[in-house]
Amino acid sequence: MIVRHDVSTGGIDPDYLVTRGVASAVSYGGQLQISGLTPLQGSRGQWSVVGVGDLRQQFSFILKMLDLTLKQCHASRSDLLVLNVFATDLAGFSANLDVLAAWAGVHRPACTAVGVTRLAHPDQLLEIAAIARSSA
Repeated sequence: MIVRHDVSTGGIDPDYLVTRGVASAVSYGGQLQISGLTPLQGSRGQWSVVGVGDLRQQFSFILKMLDLTLKQCHASRSDLLVLNVFATDLAGFSANLDVLAAWAGVHRPACTAVGVTRLAHPDQLLEIAAIARSSA
C-alpha cells in the first residue's frame, strides 16, 4: 500500500505542499522517499531562510528536519539508505561533510551531490532528498 506523509518539521508548511500536489514523503514497498528538504521556513511568499550565506548552518538545519521527518514516518537514521544533495557550492558542501559524518555516525548513507546554479530561493544553498527503509 502507498502511504503519503504530510510532515511538519518547522520548515515549509506541509499545507503548502498539499496545495501544490506534493507529499513530504511517500512509503511503498519497504522504502520511504523523502521530498527535498530545504532551509526554508513558512509558506510561499512568506518564506524565511535559515542561515543566509551560511552553508554549514543550512546543512545542520536540514539534517534536523530529516530527523523529524524520519521520526514522523516511523523511521530513524539507522534506516537511512541514500541522500541526494543539491548544492549551489559543491566545494563548500564538501568542506562541511564533517557535519554529515557527526550526524550520521555509524549509519552512513550512500550520497550523491549535484552542483546546481540556483535553488527555490536565491538565499538557499542546499536541498537534500533522501531514501530510507520503511516499516509503514
